[in-house]
Amino acid sequence: MQGNAREPKFLNEVLGMKHWDAIIDFMAYSTKDFEQVYEQFLSHTEQYVFLSSSRVYAESEGPITEDSPRLLDVCKDADYLATDEYALAKAREENILRASGKKNWTIIRPYITFGDYRLQLSCEEKESWLYRCLQGKTIVFSKDLADKQTSFTYGEDVSRGIAAIVGKQEALGEAFHITNSEHHKWGEICNCYLSAIEKE
Repeated sequence: MQGNAREPKFLNEVLGMKHWDAIIDFMAYSTKDFEQVYEQFLSHTEQYVFLSSSRVYAESEGPITEDSPRLLDVCKDADYLATDEYALAKAREENILRASGKKNWTIIRPYITFGDYRLQLSCEEKESWLYRCLQGKTIVFSKDLADKQTSFTYGEDVSRGIAAIVGKQEALGEAFHITNSEHHKWGEICNCYLSAIEKE
């Protein structure tokens, strides 16, 4: 079926068709919008898989695990916390699920994924940075970011990770991040992109 998942009429129709084995939700919501729909999802499925993000994690000197502090929990910047920026929204939505009184949810926190149609440069999608590059325009890339470590995960591997937890009782009420063990500096990633663009 195809339709607008932000349209209550369509969403109610799909959810009301039957009790679903699993719902895997790739939507990005504001916290306010998520508060309006999460109960519907939880009550119409055996397992609601919520796609969060590894961007919820706070800065860490060591390896990040699912129990590592989240930005929402440790940030002291009142101006930032007053926003519903992506990392904060995802963490708040995780909190909503945890406080729901139900356990038929699983949180997935993928790290930066890539594929044929997706190439990120930090938080910038290719539609922003690559478009400018191909138009011969400059792109914004900070020196501080160039030395930061990152990991990239192939989208198909992420989908395999998601599929592996569907229907698993032990995955209910848990959070998992899916990432690659290989890591590089953002400067290396940027140079890899640029050399490929120049070659092509």
